[in-house]
Amino acid sequence: MPSWSSSASTRAWTSSWVARDSDPTMIHPRSPALLALLLWSATPAPAAPLASVFGGKVACSEQSGVQFCPGDVNTRIESWDGVPLDVSVTLPPASMDGPFPLIVDLHGWALSKSGTPFVDRANDGYVVLSYTARGFHASCGFVASRDPDPTLADPTVCAERGWIHLADARFEGHDTQHLAGLLADEGLVIPDRIGVTGISYGGGQSMILAALRNRVMMADGTLVPWKSPSGLDMAIAAAGPLVPWSDLAYSLAPNGRTLDYRTENPYGTRGGVQKASWGRLLYAAGLGNGFFAPPGVDPSADITGWDARLRLGEPYDSDPQLIGSLTEVANHHSAYYVDDSIEPAPLFIYNAWTDDLFPVDEALRFWRKTKSKYPQAEIALQFAAGFGHPRADLGASTARPQAGVTALFARHLKSMAGEPLPALETFTQGCNGVAEGGPFTADDWDALHPGEVRYQRSGIKRFTSAGGRPQTAAAVDPLAGGPCRAVPSDDDPGAATYRLPPAEGAGYTLLGSPTVIVELAATSPAAQVDARLWDAAPTGMQTLVSHAVYRPRTDNAGRQVFQLHPNGWHFAAGHVPKLELLGQSSPYVRASNGSFAVSASRLELRLPVREAPAGHTIQTPAPPLPPPAAREAYGCGLAPLSGCRAAPVPGTSILTIAIGVSGLRDRLAWRWTNGSATALADFGDPTSSTDYALCVYAGDDHLVVGAIAPAGGPWTATANGFRYLDRHLDTGLERVELTAGPAGAASVAASGKGTHLGIPTLPATPMPLTVQLAASTGTCWTATFGTARRNTARRLEARSP
Repeated sequence: MPSWSSSASTRAWTSSWVARDSDPTMIHPRSPALLALLLWSATPAPAAPLASVFGGKVACSEQSGVQFCPGDVNTRIESWDGVPLDVSVTLPPASMDGPFPLIVDLHGWALSKSGTPFVDRANDGYVVLSYTARGFHASCGFVASRDPDPTLADPTVCAERGWIHLADARFEGHDTQHLAGLLADEGLVIPDRIGVTGISYGGGQSMILAALRNRVMMADGTLVPWKSPSGLDMAIAAAGPLVPWSDLAYSLAPNGRTLDYRTENPYGTRGGVQKASWGRLLYAAGLGNGFFAPPGVDPSADITGWDARLRLGEPYDSDPQLIGSLTEVANHHSAYYVDDSIEPAPLFIYNAWTDDLFPVDEALRFWRKTKSKYPQAEIALQFAAGFGHPRADLGASTARPQAGVTALFARHLKSMAGEPLPALETFTQGCNGVAEGGPFTADDWDALHPGEVRYQRSGIKRFTSAGGRPQTAAAVDPLAGGPCRAVPSDDDPGAATYRLPPAEGAGYTLLGSPTVIVELAATSPAAQVDARLWDAAPTGMQTLVSHAVYRPRTDNAGRQVFQLHPNGWHFAAGHVPKLELLGQSSPYVRASNGSFAVSASRLELRLPVREAPAGHTIQTPAPPLPPPAAREAYGCGLAPLSGCRAAPVPGTSILTIAIGVSGLRDRLAWRWTNGSATALADFGDPTSSTDYALCVYAGDDHLVVGAIAPAGGPWTATANGFRYLDRHLDTGLERVELTAGPAGAASVAASGKGTHLGIPTLPATPMPLTVQLAASTGTCWTATFGTARRNTARRLEARSP
């Protein structure tokens, strides 16, 4: 069996290393230790059956014509930090000379290593490493596997720190690298011919390892050259992630900030909306088959604490616990954020259009960023609607994507001749008796859709946190069935609905991300926009094409832009694309805390299609619209603040709200006069750093208006205070006056108008109304109106008691 022989495969291997002298992304392997090892192995060694691997720890035998070394809880291999892992290795037949390329097969969430040999891979000349990730099953997951083990250097290590680290590059990623290094040190595998592949949880780790390539992320987050325990230089040669993530935080709690035409798509500072049904399932599956760190013990792996905080809901944006967990997941659990000072290993990435856990956006985010920096980087993308997380089908065939992985590995692990895989290959979703279409290929994402169908609507539509029909929300929950979801096509009274003209002639084929450009006025920072695109058929039924969730900006500023998840979908003649905007879509995504209303105006929907521009329906794509560049300012809380300054003189605070014939004529004005002593310093410095928010609450904690005067531009200093003036009404507020003075002379006032203000329906209920002007420094001014002098459908007038 393999030793460091002078076989043809070894000669090819050493030659390939010499050829890499000019590759700046590879660490040069000519270390003294390696040269000595090569000299030691110059004498040919005949192939012979292998008795064991990992220093005799795991025994091998022939099975199905290949050599299989199955480990178990009694033969676990200690990883770099002493945590024991349940490992199995499949090797080529004993008649074949090595060393061989290595494929690491990484399992999905809550699953375990393969229990059978990888016969086809081994017969093709690969060693295959399959192990159970730390914290699952026999790798410290099951309670019995955490019992003290006297064969380990630290017998109690499993119970002390053997928990799941959630695909952390410093832990799970390092585990893969350590095990591969051990096999290289035994002369079984070629150190720089390593491929990694996996599905879902394994796919996300494969992406991370491809981004690391020839580096190891240490426990402190620093990157060092990847070397085997004996000092061999190691590297990933290719990776085949299937249905992976690139940004784990965005996958689990999206905020809608990813745009497929932008180079950079970081998560940002706006807290997203939890995919609640998926979150519950994943947590339960992990808990039932694995070991979570005790809450609060390990901040880098506090899955229980993270899950509990997400389930509590808003407010998120100013919560140090949530900000800390987002930073942790970004820095160590997501390929998108791995240091990109070197080009990633060649990749074949497959995602499913209808995968509502790790949708196509995940591959596109990584592809767009990487190709902008390394235009020649090899990244092949394949998108279809078969295999994937629900709504897609985890039981569907993986033959097509696996063929792509096999071809990639043949080229990069075995140097076999062959053309690179298509840069982009897609298939449309087949539904309602319509067969899958494709393949459609292109050199890049943008070339896939040369045409665009556009729809515009200037009027105002409103929707609330009540959402739409519960039965429709239940029908689109990913865990409720297969990829084709159909409901009656009559308009939902709880949704803002937009119907495009029926498709004509041969119809057209969506092949990309539906883009929504709209002015939004939300009354609460907890607002969410749940968008659904339907295909409304002449039969009176509509089928879900795509959906997504978006967290509006806190300041209601500018035309906001977000995208629904991409899909490949043909709209046949007579079928109507129909867009719905709603305030919730539970149980799929978590309903927001509190209540809110959203006004949508000047909406534009862009559908990228594979057909070339022709006629009035399919047009040349319009230039992409960048989202507002301004930072998102401090906003209202879900309940009134305590400790605010009240006007001591009765009747000196006045509130007026007027509803116009259109949202453009809506008005709100509030004055707080004869107030308690207020120094100039109490206002902070709104010209540079202090944001202000005008907040109106009905009852005890029902936020009905939230408008922002962000620090900067519109603010000017006055003799004894500050003035905000914005005649463009970017956030709905037009004027804010802050006047310092002694008791009885201080005052604040705010007024606004238009659709961005998001004024609720009148008459106002329930009473009382509480109005507060709050600074981002924590200082605030308040007035409570127990009754109103006038409270009709068109006007409210109230004076503080």
